[in-house]
Amino acid sequence: MQVINLISRFLTYNVAVFLLVLGVLIFVHEFGHFIFARLFGVRVLIFKLGFGRFVWSFKRGPTEYGVALFPVGGYVKMFGDPSEMEELKPEEVNPAERREALFAQPRWKQLFIFAGGPLMNVVMAFVIAPVVYLVGIERPKAYLEPPVIGAVFPDSPAAKAGIEPGDRVLSVAGKPMDRFQDLIIEEAINPKQTLVYRIRRGGKEFQVTLTLEEGKTEPVGTSGIMLPRIPAAIEQPLPGMPAAQAGFQKDDRILAINDTPVQYWDELRHLIEASQGEQIRFRVERGQSELVLRVTPVKDPEENRFVIGITPRIETVLVRTGLVEAIQRGSDDVAEAGVLTVAMLWKILSLQTSPRALGGPVMIAGTVGEAAQSSFANLVWIVVLISVSLGIFNILPLPPFDGGHILFTVIEAVLRREINLKYKEAIFRVAMTFILVLFVLITVNDIMRYRQGIAGWFQELAKGLGLL
Repeated sequence: MQVINLISRFLTYNVAVFLLVLGVLIFVHEFGHFIFARLFGVRVLIFKLGFGRFVWSFKRGPTEYGVALFPVGGYVKMFGDPSEMEELKPEEVNPAERREALFAQPRWKQLFIFAGGPLMNVVMAFVIAPVVYLVGIERPKAYLEPPVIGAVFPDSPAAKAGIEPGDRVLSVAGKPMDRFQDLIIEEAINPKQTLVYRIRRGGKEFQVTLTLEEGKTEPVGTSGIMLPRIPAAIEQPLPGMPAAQAGFQKDDRILAINDTPVQYWDELRHLIEASQGEQIRFRVERGQSELVLRVTPVKDPEENRFVIGITPRIETVLVRTGLVEAIQRGSDDVAEAGVLTVAMLWKILSLQTSPRALGGPVMIAGTVGEAAQSSFANLVWIVVLISVSLGIFNILPLPPFDGGHILFTVIEAVLRREINLKYKEAIFRVAMTFILVLFVLITVNDIMRYRQGIAGWFQELAKGLGLL
């Protein structure tokens, strides 16, 4: 029962944080539409916090404000909204009210009102991003250092191209690589693409061309280049995996495997893979003592290699700045996140990258929950990324996104006439069906992405119930 209670508290916390974050982002989005509607004199009928019927409200002028039954997100209803014109025919609106109707506004005003939501999400990201650096955030030290290669996976694209440990990556596809993070991002968004790497080795510079592989667990590009050599220390054993079952703990340091001394993570990984599933004897340093643990690796069918289920401990540094630098760094991060989101979206739409790279509610909830448990700065950082992505995705020219309304408005401005309402409704229904199907596929993809964690959760639950 204790296990069940712990799992319940964990899930409740994650879901609560996710709903809070999602609610704030949606509310800010709807507030953007509300502000521009009021600015341009459009009558707002309803503006509420949450969804469902009102549980408390008051009326000021023509607008009813209040809190809904499910106080997550927000909702704004405007008089004469083209997307709701089945409730109100243009010819039924008298001339006195027409000037307050959304459909009767000049096209440029409609564009601002429809774009107000996505714009407010991006503005929110710029406003809160400096908080990350004012509070201070832990960043992997190696990510912030120049990309000097620590190790290269055997038979990887980098190994086949002749790249060696100690090489300094100067540029990829003509883009300067100042930090290891730049290299990781550039590779991640270019799976299966052929790129030119400029390398410095000793005092010489040369170029190599290689085609990136696509990761087996995630559809991101990988060359086989590893960070500067990471010590063989465990960040955490994964639940339900052999290492956790054998008694490995956080911060354990691996000293030897089957009497072979181990210092770095790539050496550890190589020896585990070479075991071919045979039991391995680990000599482990834990605090001031040493102990021996025996583990039988299992084969990861996706990675096609033997694993024991441990993650490396990566050295981090606290990045904290003053207000001016925090604003500058935060703004740069938001701009970079926006560029990367657009680049990844384009690669997905142009079929250069698998749609599996998209994440839905399950992935977002998991990411937000993990960030909230690690630190406040990490949670803020994740909210910044989601806010930017939400703003950009909503500009997609597909109903029912705001971009769909913007597209119709632009078309009507070019044609200088209204598109027939029944055609609009038909397009909206088809697009909505497509979006719902896509939502289901993304959710299934999320579940597949986290299936080991989900399977582990059910296994722990079954143990708690005495079924295992």
